[in-house]
Amino acid sequence: MTHPGPDATADPGTDPGTEPGFHRATAPGTDPTAKTGTDSVTTTAPAARPAGPTPRLRRMRWWDIDRVARLDTLLFGADTWSPEFFWSQLASPVARMTLAVEPGDGLCGYVGVSVAGTQADILTIGTAPASQGRGVGRRLLSHAADCARGAGAEVLHLDVAADNGPALGLYRTFGFEELGRRPAYYAGADAIVMRAFL
Repeated sequence: MTHPGPDATADPGTDPGTEPGFHRATAPGTDPTAKTGTDSVTTTAPAARPAGPTPRLRRMRWWDIDRVARLDTLLFGADTWSPEFFWSQLASPVARMTLAVEPGDGLCGYVGVSVAGTQADILTIGTAPASQGRGVGRRLLSHAADCARGAGAEVLHLDVAADNGPALGLYRTFGFEELGRRPAYYAGADAIVMRAFL
């Protein structure tokens, strides 16, 4: 997996490229009854957006839960995480939730990563509709991989809906390869289990 270096204004993981639409990954072994994942309701890349201020990355805090949960509902509908599940991830000693925010703290996206030994899992990743096409998803994924690597992980896993071509394309550019499938894991789609070496 390749990871661009940090820029002067944000955490590691900066990449000026664009990302395709919404995407959510769920970690293998997480509780599916907690609705820990779905994937995009959009399968086409958004049109390129004008460059705006580069969002900065920061750790998600408890006061962010309500607005992140609202964005999660917008992106993933019935398969959204509950506010309580976001609370559990913030309380977890092995999970890290990160936000991409614009000046004024406007929410552009979020990512969650969990690390246990040499294994790490992307728990969730989502980009606000107004921020799509600006590289936010790519930057969040790169940041999560950097966090996992910094915590000692050697392998990064995720699940993605089989019908989400844009997200699959993004993950493949990061070196993710298909390991297998989970039939009917998402509403109307199989999950593709993917892995990348860090």
